[in-house]
Amino acid sequence: MSWVFPLMGPTRWPDAPGRFGARRRYDVHTGIDLYVEEGTVAIAAEDGVVVAIEDFTGPSAGTPWWNDTKGVYVEGPSGVLVYGEVDNLWVRLGNVVKAGSPIGVVKRVLLEDKGRPCSMLHFEQHVPGTRTGLAWQTTQPRSLRDPTNQLKESWASSEYYAGEACVTNLEVKVRETNGLETWVEAPMHVGWSPSGDMAEQISGYAKSCAHRLDTYGYLIDGRLLRVHATEILGVRQRVR
Repeated sequence: MSWVFPLMGPTRWPDAPGRFGARRRYDVHTGIDLYVEEGTVAIAAEDGVVVAIEDFTGPSAGTPWWNDTKGVYVEGPSGVLVYGEVDNLWVRLGNVVKAGSPIGVVKRVLLEDKGRPCSMLHFEQHVPGTRTGLAWQTTQPRSLRDPTNQLKESWASSEYYAGEACVTNLEVKVRETNGLETWVEAPMHVGWSPSGDMAEQISGYAKSCAHRLDTYGYLIDGRLLRVHATEILGVRQRVR
């Protein structure tokens, strides 16, 4: 069964840290982060029933390094879909929702702007009966499913699809602190397109790219690569 894309606004597909299964500093990412402006309306991807609403991030959820947001669990034909990092909810527990009906509004989740997207819809898929999220440390929780392919299909058919000429198509060549030169996946959207002004984009990108590469790990060719970059040497379209 196809989904309705769950956002009503321009959306950027996630880079490595925002993808399903991305290994982070303390755990593995359980969903997909769809980067949008704060205030973008999240909508139901399919028909269903609201089976749970919980504190998703922030002090109320035990993560005080983030802002308070909610997570809405909707059970339907695909199992339980989770709409996380939202607020100003249109729904209550037990409500029946139709595909395309509003769930809530995406809220800024990051307290501090470190050059990463600060607001996003965190989207998860679970088996029927799921009522709360589980941390993924080493083994993938049995209830958890990867929504990537179906979500991409719904995005490609939505009016907000702008192609994937963004982080998933770019690599940056950096010089690490040990002197080695390495190509790594770009950690942020830079608006690249085949007809774009590459030199101008690289100039703005390089000013703050090094500390971002220093902060985040990237899963490249099956291995976790933590890059400590001191210099940006170039940008290219991905060749893999």
